Amino acid sequence: MTAAGWILMITVIVTFTSVVLYCSWKVASMPPSAEHVRTHIELDTPDMHRTE
Repeated sequence: MTAAGWILMITVIVTFTSVVLYCSWKVASMPPSAEHVRTHIELDTPDMHRTE
């Protein structure tokens, strides 16, 4: 393989690895989603009132 091929291959591998590590770190460092759930919706579906 030529020098340009090696440079391109190393650049692609480093870029891909960097993006994967960055995304993994961002997901791992997020706070738990249960703390951020805010809803005022009262769910009242017809099947909740069945008396069978």
